[in-house]
Amino acid sequence: MSIVEKISKGESRILEYKQELPKGKTLAKTVIAFANGAGGEILIGVDKNGKIVGIPQDSIFELQDKVANLIYDQCSPVIIPELFLEKIKDKLLLVIRVFTGSLKPYHLKNEDRLSGTYIRVGATNKQADLPVIQQLERERQNLSFDAVVDYHTNIEPELSFLAPLFNKEINKPILKNLKLLIEESGKEFYTNAAFILAGQFENSSVSCARFKGNTSEVFIDRKEYKGNIFDQLNNVEIFLRNHLMLSGRINGFVREDSFEIPILALREVIINAFVHRDYSILGSNIKIAIFDDDVKITSPGVLPSSISLEHILDDERSEIRNPILARIFKELNYIEQWGSGFSKIKNSCLLAGLALPSNRESGNFFQVIFKRPNYYQAINGGKVAEKWRKSGGKVAETDRDKAVIDFINANEKIRTSDVEKLFGVKVSRARLILSQMVMKNMLLKMGKSKNTYYVLNRSDY
Repeated sequence: MSIVEKISKGESRILEYKQELPKGKTLAKTVIAFANGAGGEILIGVDKNGKIVGIPQDSIFELQDKVANLIYDQCSPVIIPELFLEKIKDKLLLVIRVFTGSLKPYHLKNEDRLSGTYIRVGATNKQADLPVIQQLERERQNLSFDAVVDYHTNIEPELSFLAPLFNKEINKPILKNLKLLIEESGKEFYTNAAFILAGQFENSSVSCARFKGNTSEVFIDRKEYKGNIFDQLNNVEIFLRNHLMLSGRINGFVREDSFEIPILALREVIINAFVHRDYSILGSNIKIAIFDDDVKITSPGVLPSSISLEHILDDERSEIRNPILARIFKELNYIEQWGSGFSKIKNSCLLAGLALPSNRESGNFFQVIFKRPNYYQAINGGKVAEKWRKSGGKVAETDRDKAVIDFINANEKIRTSDVEKLFGVKVSRARLILSQMVMKNMLLKMGKSKNTYYVLNRSDY
């Protein structure tokens, strides 16, 4: 990507620009944040609006010396950036390219690690707190969070759920082979991975919600799943199946059903979230939100430095944040091949004729967003329902009933909330529509209270 293209996309976690060399510690903080993260570039000669103004040609060598000395004097351990000039038309820019460091955490030389360490969050520099500093130290030691040994708790993780998954008894030698249990100085200790798998870690949970409309102000259904990580995964899949639309078509004598968003694509994203999320970010769990327009899957932690946000769907590289968890998921066939997950997501969406999911980083979180197909297109075209909605209910009753029947044929059943969304009416009107169809023997009312739904009365229709 050219410098001009980078500037057009705006400042980010790997790009910052300044009209002139900033004073004080501003430049050093950015250099430190880049070295503690994925690396990045600082462009001198670009104003805050992204306009290329250039640097004076008679001060180029002086400016380069100032930058090199400033970084050497203010950053610790030593950071050696790459400095070079870039000519854009008749303007010169000084590019300061900082590489991700191997001696993390980097900090201001005249301050200690706790007060002088900075990280990149979005397009800003933030002072790192103790958990982040500890994570940076683990990166320097090439030690993942799930491999950290818990020396302080006397509680044993409940791992009996692994036996049926591996189809064999889970004893201590097996736990040691899986690196869930280690032995040091004649004593046995569990790693963080054991507690994460068992769902006994502080933030080993997942929150699911179905919201009304396209904001998070009103929710229709909300669940928080705890317990072992594989039960959580299965519960999330059930939640998605309950709240996504199912459509069907007849192929010969066989009815073929499919969800509006391929379950395979959703499952791959959710497995990635469980395996690759940053468990060191305490107080935050995986969140899955279903809106009328989209489905958002959010996990703590940004992408590893070697993976590009823009090209993630085309990148088959795999950088594993939690290798113990990843190995167990691989052995249990939740992961078929390293680096294949995003290819599956891409291919399943293309085969279903859907737009590819978008990805974004917000603060210290990574999010995948699936756009839901148009609600009315998802129910056999929904032309009658669309006509009803736009006319404010001035549609023949037979056409209205047909829209409900079309919905049930596509989804097997209908609820009051479905009718509300289908016709854009309030709950009282939705109940009246369904009650009238029951009285005409077109529908059968099933279930009770909040679990009430309606199906076709096949004997009369």
